[in-house]
Amino acid sequence: MFKDIDRLCKLSRIELTDAEKKTFSNQINEVILMFDELDEANTDKIEPSFHIFDIKNKYRKDEICEFDNIDLIKKNIKFSKDDYVIGPKVFE
Repeated sequence: MFKDIDRLCKLSRIELTDAEKKTFSNQINEVILMFDELDEANTDKIEPSFHIFDIKNKYRKDEICEFDNIDLIKKNIKFSKDDYVIGPKVFE
């Protein structure tokens, strides 16, 4: 009955009681019904919009510049080796 909810809980790393799963299941069904209503709307003559204002991105020119003061960088980082910065592990 709650197979999809159990999968969502596992992916989200949360634990829900059966009562919470039932409530959550009902809420998800309501959201899906709302999307079904949106699917019925006629949008044939409407242009797609990603933002309500017509804003264009302002990019700066990408310029390469040399930075020779490695000692200044090394003072502000915790770990380095052979002029490289050592960051935290992402995967174990």
